[in-house]
Amino acid sequence: MAEYRLYRVDHEGHIQGAPLIVSCEDDDAAIAEAKQYVDGVSIEVWDRARRVARLPSTE
Repeated sequence: MAEYRLYRVDHEGHIQGAPLIVSCEDDDAAIAEAKQYVDGVSIEVWDRARRVARLPSTE
């Protein structure tokens, strides 16, 4: 399993706080995990230095 970092990103594109570290089998699983944290802020999913996805805010 790989460790992915989930970052909360505000409406101005600034990272809010420390990342949440999740262990997932692959990119798709990490994106699915990240979807539960999208609530008023965007979530960026990172695998080391590679941005996997940016999930837009629901608001």
